[in-house]
Amino acid sequence: MPSSQRSSKHSAPTTEGNTAQSQSHRSSFHKLVSVLKKGTKSVVQNGKEISGPLAVYVKAGRSIPRLVNPWLDLDSIFIRGLVKEKLLSPDLLPDDGIQGLEDDEDADRRAIEIQERNKTQLDAFYNILKLVPSLKKTMRKLCELSEGEDYYESLIHELVLAFGKGVSGARAEDTRKAKDGMIWLMQNSDLFVVRLGAMTLPLPIDKSARGFNNKHTAFLLTPVRESYKFDESFRVELRDGHVKVTAHDYPVFMYEDISPFNGDENDADEEDDEDRILQGLCRGPLLLS
Repeated sequence: MPSSQRSSKHSAPTTEGNTAQSQSHRSSFHKLVSVLKKGTKSVVQNGKEISGPLAVYVKAGRSIPRLVNPWLDLDSIFIRGLVKEKLLSPDLLPDDGIQGLEDDEDADRRAIEIQERNKTQLDAFYNILKLVPSLKKTMRKLCELSEGEDYYESLIHELVLAFGKGVSGARAEDTRKAKDGMIWLMQNSDLFVVRLGAMTLPLPIDKSARGFNNKHTAFLLTPVRESYKFDESFRVELRDGHVKVTAHDYPVFMYEDISPFNGDENDADEEDDEDRILQGLCRGPLLLS
């Protein structure tokens, strides 16, 4: 048999396999588009096992707060990443607000903050891509189908909502797992919160007595740098929003010992302050139970 015929004969199965695989990918994508057009909210129900084309994205979403970043807004991450990949218009990016700052020092500080935020969002985007190997290709096709549409009415946004369902489910699950241990530790607070004595817990059904409305949980949520100020009037300021608390503040419950934060940190240089912040961080009993 001529070599050309042998080569053709042996290559046929590979060609047929590639064709079948390509058809399978197209079929999967068409099914995904069909589901997204119905709307993610009508398909993904909390508390129920997810199946079908969205299952892989919801499952990946559960890993985002645990492996990527627990705080970032998903739409901001995807918009930033898709603009970087030239799949969305840069007009979707938020105004950085530097032009309105007259003070050069404020503008420089804001520019650094923006640079760090943008890098964090892009890092998160590319880490999410690793969770679903075919995601980049899928988003490229969805962007082509949604060209000219408002982002928040597009198929891309529906896909982001599927990731969001996974994120919400993971947070709820982690909260349920931590609840029993936290209640026990709060009831035995004398083991680690000497200043406030034994805690009186609010009734589980009384949501109005939780968070900053309860003096004990308010203290645990207080930024550790501000812990020396904590009293009833400071708690009220926290509750009413006069003292701003963000995700970048390290709360009391994350620390094994808060005695280094006695109010003298204003006199410490930057290096000493960094050492103080790291001392005992993530060693709090609530985290290690």
